[in-house]
Amino acid sequence: MEEENKKYVPKHETLKSLAALYGIDWRTLKRQLEPIKHKIRYKEENRRKLTPREVKYIVDYLGEPGVD
Repeated sequence: MEEENKKYVPKHETLKSLAALYGIDWRTLKRQLEPIKHKIRYKEENRRKLTPREVKYIVDYLGEPGVD
């Protein structure tokens, strides 16, 4: 029963690892994030990992990973 209520908890992720959770290519994910790219600044700050806050923005925008 507890498995049904599992929610994704935002943590540090790379774009590729997050795309793997959604089951899509990282380039597709990057294209889907164009409307909210102003909230995601990892590229501007020369980082490879997304912060938990940025991951939360993405999950709020795209929905829970692995949930249809």
